[in-house]
Amino acid sequence: MSRCTLFFLILWPCFLMAQRDRARDDETRRDNLIEKLIETITDNVDEQLDFTTLTEDLQYFFEHPLDLNQATREDLEKLQVFTDRQIENILKYRKNHGPLVTLYELKLIPGLDDETIDVVRPFVTVRNEDARTSLSFRRLLKYGRGEWFFRSLYTFQRQAGYIQNAEDPTRGFLGPPFGLFTRFRYQHNRHYSIGFTADKDAGEPFFSGVNKYGFDFYSAHLFISNIKWLKALALGDYQCRFGQGLTLWTGLAFGKTAFGINLRRTGQGLRPYTSINENLFMRGGAFTLRPLPWLDITAFYSRKNLDGNLVETDTTTEDILNNLPEISSLITSGLHRTVSEIDNKGTVREQMAGGHADINWRNLRVGFTGVYTHLNAVLRRSEALYNVYRFQGNSLVNLGVDYQWVGPHFTLFGEVSRSQPRGWAMVHGLQATLTTFFTFTAYYRNFQPSYAALYANPVADRRGGNNESGLYLGVDCRPVRRVGISGYFDQIRFPWPRYGAEAPGRAWDGLLQVTWMPVKGTEIYGRVRHRLGQQNVRNAPIINIVEDLARTNIRLNLTTDAGRRIRLRGRAEMMIFDAPSEGRKYGYMMFADITYKSLKKPLALALRYTLFQTSDYDTRLYAYENDVLYYFSIPALYGRGIRTYAVLRWQILRFWDLWIKVAHTWYADRQVISSGPSQIDGNVRTDARLQMRLKF
Repeated sequence: MSRCTLFFLILWPCFLMAQRDRARDDETRRDNLIEKLIETITDNVDEQLDFTTLTEDLQYFFEHPLDLNQATREDLEKLQVFTDRQIENILKYRKNHGPLVTLYELKLIPGLDDETIDVVRPFVTVRNEDARTSLSFRRLLKYGRGEWFFRSLYTFQRQAGYIQNAEDPTRGFLGPPFGLFTRFRYQHNRHYSIGFTADKDAGEPFFSGVNKYGFDFYSAHLFISNIKWLKALALGDYQCRFGQGLTLWTGLAFGKTAFGINLRRTGQGLRPYTSINENLFMRGGAFTLRPLPWLDITAFYSRKNLDGNLVETDTTTEDILNNLPEISSLITSGLHRTVSEIDNKGTVREQMAGGHADINWRNLRVGFTGVYTHLNAVLRRSEALYNVYRFQGNSLVNLGVDYQWVGPHFTLFGEVSRSQPRGWAMVHGLQATLTTFFTFTAYYRNFQPSYAALYANPVADRRGGNNESGLYLGVDCRPVRRVGISGYFDQIRFPWPRYGAEAPGRAWDGLLQVTWMPVKGTEIYGRVRHRLGQQNVRNAPIINIVEDLARTNIRLNLTTDAGRRIRLRGRAEMMIFDAPSEGRKYGYMMFADITYKSLKKPLALALRYTLFQTSDYDTRLYAYENDVLYYFSIPALYGRGIRTYAVLRWQILRFWDLWIKVAHTWYADRQVISSGPSQIDGNVRTDARLQMRLKF
């Protein structure tokens, strides 16, 4: 045997091990980035959000890295990692110096530091030639990706709704006590996506009653993009995201976060819909044409059923002639488990039509959006004072103009929108990179109480985009290496009473976070968030008595890598709630995480142990949890107790993945959990999720 052959036989296994270890390191970076983005978003919301689109984009780019030599601005924005200035510098560098030769060349681009490059590395690549320019059927299949998911959810403790149904089949939950989800999707991220989704919540009928065809919710889509002058074609279910979210934006969008400066919406136009939210999507057809390099024209039509609270009241002569039913509100829970919930299912037909024109000229982008919405039922809200200016009726017109200008060191952006029959709203923002280590954002908004848009989702203190004005100032600073300071201050005014506060009011919201990375793989941050606002005095003899209240969150978080296989995290957090009529109340939470990923076997395990103690629901605390892929859990913890969970991922075969999560909560201060049909008699709750994925 020659020396060269012997040398090769010795080093080849070492090379394979190094490649495998690097792949697992990149997978860890991907998971950490997704978790960090989602947790940062959820810190300022009190509701469950669907992050499927965000996770899918990063998952796809991890398995099919984005070629920086071919990436458009929209592609770079999908990564949710680069700032506006960094994207502009990448495009400018590529224009002036030609294609990148290696990823290490990123260090030559102004504004890209080592930390950003390290985070983005698993999702990008550099090719000397574009391997995907050909649109042959063979290449589209070769670079496509298919997935089929199946997921089941189950709560081990029996809830009151199932006990009632066992005694009387017409009461309680009418379906089995497990949730089911399945989804198929085959996609090439730049050119096509086809798929369907089916979902059933626990307690909803399955192949019985109103769901005689199986699941409670079905969704399907065909999406084609970037084929010559056809930028996008959507059939079935899809999303529309335009401007700054003031006129039309369906789906997830960033709000106020600890990042401080990331407020600008990156409107991506049409997107395929793959989530299970039964409201935030369009159903029908849409297309975007690019007749000129600087012009995009979009047209869309949607028709779908919504849930509404039907009411029996005296209607006007016009409504009787038009045979229009009347509803008091639109229901967005998506739950159809009981007779009353099923009675409200699909009672309203919504039709939407409109378009968007996007003009890009050098560094300036201007968009024009028009939307017409029609309901086949009349929305008549209650006579509460806060409903005086809210939308009522069955038709609505929205017209908006948005803009963005990218300068040498700053970006201007905004949108102005008008709703008919009345109401104006506007947002204007500035993001400035004053130095390589200091970025500043200013954001002004003014939403009249009478402004209405059913799918508005701008950056605001409250969802809905109305009855609010404010000035937001955010900063991101890195004064020394491995130290980051970020935060914001938001001053808000509410010109008209709102739900929970029967008088005009104001609020102040501020956050400061200091992050320190003493060594690679270790991050420590401390955070303080303080908010001043108003609410109605509870149990007051006069309903419109309003008092000031203050909420303060203090958090200390440590994350460190204990070797290449183990990641540890610990957190301590305190909530202080202060209102004159109720005094000062406190909430505390501490948890410890351990994540293990085997380097030799396709196994990963995540464990958490949480202690919590709060005075009541006002001092509740939230913590993002690891979960099965594309499922997101951010439970509200209040009372006194312990919560633990374990998540196991096993890659049975290269194309076959299995996830199992078991979460257990024990309460020391109660013998009944929840209320109504969801009530559990006892002080423990155990939930389990099982998910399987096949890749092809």
